[in-house]
Amino acid sequence: QSLVISVRVDEGLVVPAMSYTAGTDEAWWLGSDLSSSWEFPIAQVSGIDSTAIVIGNPNLADVDVTLDLYTPGESQPDPIEVTIGPEAPVRVDLTGVDTDTFGVRVSATAPVVAGIVGQGEAGTALTGGSPSTARSWLLPGLRTVGLDEGTLWLLNTSFEQVSVTVSVLTGDAAINTQVLIDPVSQVAVPITEPDALGVAVEAVDPFSAAWSLTGPAGTAYSPGIAIIDE
Repeated sequence: QSLVISVRVDEGLVVPAMSYTAGTDEAWWLGSDLSSSWEFPIAQVSGIDSTAIVIGNPNLADVDVTLDLYTPGESQPDPIEVTIGPEAPVRVDLTGVDTDTFGVRVSATAPVVAGIVGQGEAGTALTGGSPSTARSWLLPGLRTVGLDEGTLWLLNTSFEQVSVTVSVLTGDAAINTQVLIDPVSQVAVPITEPDALGVAVEAVDPFSAAWSLTGPAGTAYSPGIAIIDE
């Protein structure tokens, strides 16, 4: 679970993805580019009791990395600092974080790749992060169906409160609500609308967004799709 695979394309375009299967449980995630910062609005949900972040350093020199952890409460865990050797991955165990849910920000002195892996009674969940914040995000497919519970996760790593408009998209209309994200904190927004086809979120100030789906078949994480300002 600390393997990092690099894909180089000599001609044309590809979309790499990975899958992980354990019994009847399956998780998959897309490949990513390099970045010196990564945000994971959700890194662990209730039912996942073993969480780690895997960071790969493709550079020819050491890279120093700081992991800032964010929870829904006012008190945040202490940052974690690690040094990654040249052309090597490192797996940082986050199981000791004393909270059921949390998000992570990765800050590195050079571009790296990063991914979250979680396992427990709720299954196996893996995800890449978002390399930057944005003012608008789209999360297609997010909804609650039967025993599968969909949750929107919002992360504010700034020192100012962010007011976010959450629009649950249905076939006929958008159901809007306002959500406040306190400074340096994480917020969970359950998506209970049965006709939801996805969620759009936007704010005046930048933030990051992701979603999780939990149910009898397992747990899934996915980053949101940033809508870049023109």
